[in-house]
Amino acid sequence: MVSESQLIESLAAAVVQTVLFIGTSNYNGAEHQGPFAGGTWIGQVRAELDQRFPSLFKVASHGLNGRTLREGGLPNIHAAMEKTRPDTVVFGYAVNDAALLEGNRS
Repeated sequence: MVSESQLIESLAAAVVQTVLFIGTSNYNGAEHQGPFAGGTWIGQVRAELDQRFPSLFKVASHGLNGRTLREGGLPNIHAAMEKTRPDTVVFGYAVNDAALLEGNRS
């Protein structure tokens, strides 16, 4: 039997949850409304959560254009978490991160 995530279980129990997205520019504006806010997939997640659990979640983002998760997200994670006090954190690994790793191999 597969159980729901802690986030979904909390929302189903009507407990308001804050989700913090940390990553590159794909995460910018995740807290804004609209189908494409904070990148297409974040907009889709927001739309699904809003349909299933209206008014029970807040979204915050800490995305930096042209930066990697290691450069922009991780060094500032404590400040972002102190500011938003999230219940769930989503870390984004993107093309910028992959390019940096590839560059380190040569």
